[in-house]
Amino acid sequence: MTTIGDIIHEELPAFMRRSGKKTLRVLEVGVLRNLDREHLEGDGHSTLAFARLLSRHPGSRYVGIDLDPREAQAAVNSEGFSNFCTFLAGDSIETMWGLAAAGEKFDVVYLDADNDGAATMREYLLAEDLVTSPGLIMGDDMNTDHPEVRKGRVLIPYLHESGAKFKLLQRQTPWDERDILVQEV
Repeated sequence: MTTIGDIIHEELPAFMRRSGKKTLRVLEVGVLRNLDREHLEGDGHSTLAFARLLSRHPGSRYVGIDLDPREAQAAVNSEGFSNFCTFLAGDSIETMWGLAAAGEKFDVVYLDADNDGAATMREYLLAEDLVTSPGLIMGDDMNTDHPEVRKGRVLIPYLHESGAKFKLLQRQTPWDERDILVQEV
């Protein structure tokens, strides 16, 4: 079963080799909220996957945004990663806008907040301002035909229409498959 953790641990090192980057600044929009086993198997805990990967690249930084990042902060602290991980509590769009206004830049922006297509589209447009070039924009739950997942229904057609190059990878969960957007910019 391929998890989001597997995808992170494959895509980010490959991107680092292609770009020559030795460290990464990662922004995750929507962080770990549940530590139970089913969610670990289903979601691969992207927050922990990013932190574990970045811990092997001294000088890397992680910033996570969520309405309530306490579970993610506790999980990261329990593994000793609090020295390079920062969590911001707040609305994803407002917080991302604030980071962009402050001139912040990231090598990787991972979108996994609200399951709303319009909100995801706004997050994506802000991600374009926040990501460096070369950089990666990634997003979870980008299925276009899933009855419960709406993020990809807006963003994926937009990317097709704009001629953007991207790929969709699949992660498996105990309950279904989810598409992961990977776009090098």
